Amino acid sequence: MAGPKTTNYTDEQIKTLLAQKLRDSSPEDYLKVVEQEKEIVKKVKETSAFSKEVTKVLLFMSLMKDYAKRDYTDVSAKTVVAVGFGLAYLISPIDLIPDFAPGGIGFVDDIILLGLVWLMVRDEIKPYVAWKAPKKTRATTTCASSSTAPEQHHRCRAADGRQNREGKMSGSTDNPDLNDEKIKQLLAEKLADGVPEEYLPVVEQENAIVKKVRGQSVLVNEVTKVLLFLALMKDYAKGDYREVSPKTIVAVGFGLTYLVWPQDIIPDYLPGGLIDDAIVLGVVWLMVRKEIEPYVIWKAERDPEYEGVRKELYGA
Repeated sequence: MAGPKTTNYTDEQIKTLLAQKLRDSSPEDYLKVVEQEKEIVKKVKETSAFSKEVTKVLLFMSLMKDYAKRDYTDVSAKTVVAVGFGLAYLISPIDLIPDFAPGGIGFVDDIILLGLVWLMVRDEIKPYVAWKAPKKTRATTTCASSSTAPEQHHRCRAADGRQNREGKMSGSTDNPDLNDEKIKQLLAEKLADGVPEEYLPVVEQENAIVKKVRGQSVLVNEVTKVLLFLALMKDYAKGDYREVSPKTIVAVGFGLTYLVWPQDIIPDYLPGGLIDDAIVLGVVWLMVRKEIEPYVIWKAERDPEYEGVRKELYGA
């Protein structure tokens, strides 16, 4: 079990292990994982392989602490076991693939497990996130509006500091690490490694993508760009229009894929959870707008409706 699996290792092993823990364990078995918070957080923040898992891990840790203190118990025993096991596995000395395994595969099992746990618990812990977020707002508002004595004000501000830290633990968008620089870095990685063919299937998600941007006020200003991006991807996939660089197709394809990606930087259901989607679309647009202008002209010659798109995005 301690040796690396190079051929027959699959996520089925992780699923079996998780199922065993859910069957045989109780929440109390995992409450002590909060004592390993510093070690767990250090691992996920300092290891690039976990860059997309940091927010989930911080949220999981916050949930375990609130459950252990009995501040929040409106969650099933199985969810606490799953979350606790996912965190404990990160620092377990005996995992399916040792962290030191060569070729960058040493963290594959950790990431698969975190993904499985997330898919299992995300719907049930939505109310926890909603419960957690307003606590920060109420404390901050009270301190900001109160005219207490200096000692009371000091205690109030200290409480604000605790709530702010907890907000970041639960995936708050106040976290300074979650900014456009992280988006730019992620896009740069996709441009370096991606090819157009990887993103052409995104057109199959057209209905889900369009529904999302039209149904969210934060993304309402991006609707025209998204529809244009989808049209470009479809025409490129059909071979009707190829006068565009591979990097532009990768950028556009990634921007569209990110909208329906379940592993995005800020989960959509968190307060401000669509900010990263809007940033991705904005960064992609700034990158490709000049190169795809000829496409818009080409498209407008064949479909009069795109003349309006041209005017909206590029002016008269």
